Parts: sequence; C-alpha cells; structure tokens
Amino acid sequence: MSWRRPAEEVVHPGTITDPVTKDDQIVMMLPKSSAAYEVTVYILQTVASHFKMPLRQIIGNSRTKRTVHARYTAVFLIYSWTQLSLTNLGEIFDRDHSSIHHALQRMTDSLDTEERVNDYTEPLLVIEAALLEKYRTKPEPEEKRVFKHDYPDHKSS
Repeated sequence: MSWRRPAEEVVHPGTITDPVTKDDQIVMMLPKSSAAYEVTVYILQTVASHFKMPLRQIIGNSRTKRTVHARYTAVFLIYSWTQLSLTNLGEIFDRDHSSIHHALQRMTDSLDTEERVNDYTEPLLVIEAALLEKYRTKPEPEEKRVFKHDYPDHKSS
C-alpha cells in the first residue's frame, strides 16, 4: 500500500521547473499552500541541480554513494528549514522515520567531526547559502524538536 497521493493531486503543472526536468514529479503529502511546501520544493530542486541528477533518483531506491549523499543532504536541509516531522520527511522520500533519523544523524555527525569543508560537507554549505540568499533568514523553530543527543537513552556509536 502506498502512502503517497497521486502526483496530479499534489503538484500543480508548471510548479516544478528547471533545474528539475518536467518528467520528474515531486509527490508529497504537504499542502501546496504551506510555506514548507515552497521551501521543500526549492531544496529538492537545488539539491538535484547541484548533484546533477534527476529528482526521482534522489527520492528513489538507489543506494549508490553519490545518490545517498544527495538524499541525506536534502533530508538534512528540509528538516533544518521546515517544521516537518521525521514521519512527514519519510513520506516525501518514501522511507520510514527511522531511515530519516539515520540520515540526519549521519549528516550531523559529519558536520560535528569535520573541521574543514570537504566533499561531503561542501554541497550542504553551498545549498544553505543559496537558501539564505533566497529566503534571507532561516525560520526559527516554533518548538524544540528532540534529535540525537536529546534522547536520554541514546548512545553514540
């Protein structure tokens, strides 16, 4: 059973333009009128453009290193810039909340341990700069979200 809505119910024709090709349709469970929708679409388009791959590959089942890196980057940025829950993110990427949590943990660990910009962190910084340029300011979360070190039973590996 699919938890996704048909594309024609979610995406207006012409909403998604370059750099994502027309045959790539974002299928999301977000209301089209929400601010999170606009930011999410922009992040997905920008990540697809930066990594020079179709959006369906980022959202799809591919587990190549480059695709996973692009997916993790998109997940991290969408989580950072919207109020979407892990479950909502899982619906966008067709994964469960624990897979989304793993992606966030991997990106956070990478940012925490890297003292310099490298091939893994560079796309994140470039895309975040583009987001700041477009939206001028990062939205403040309405409430504190529990993640990683906030779990009382969480043990770092």
